[in-house]
Amino acid sequence: LVIDDIAFPSSARGVAVGRIREGSHERGVSLATSDGGAHWKASPLDEKPLSLFFLNDSVGWMVTEKGLWRTAEAGKDWVKLPKVPAPALRVFFANEKRGWAACGNKTVLATADGGAHWVKVEEATKQPGTTAGSVYGWIAFATPEIGIITGWDIPPRLQRFPDWLDPERA
Repeated sequence: LVIDDIAFPSSARGVAVGRIREGSHERGVSLATSDGGAHWKASPLDEKPLSLFFLNDSVGWMVTEKGLWRTAEAGKDWVKLPKVPAPALRVFFANEKRGWAACGNKTVLATADGGAHWVKVEEATKQPGTTAGSVYGWIAFATPEIGIITGWDIPPRLQRFPDWLDPERA
């Protein structure tokens, strides 16, 4: 079992998501507790999870390799939301409707309807760095109006050899 993320929205309720590896095969799994971690119930997931965000002890979102899921029952059941326009790494919601998604390729998305529709946050594209090498990977808000979205940029690899030595990269 590999745990990719864990969230305890209250002292009693917690959700962990990850993957179970069996040989060369992996399958997604969600683990939920309602007694502070004394007992956990495992449920299979249709997709491999990346991260979790919980608004309260019931309502939460799970980012997977292929999309975004929502729960209203503290991780007992997950419902897939419409396709996010860019692959997300993490989400943050100020309330059940207003949220943001941190993505790769210098992309941050915003929603005002709980994730049914997303728009690009143009300010995110104006930051320094290459589009292909820039990733937004974390979101935190102190209030619905004041927050921070952070990430990193990996510059293009410097060519150390002449083109004739590595013609495929030339």
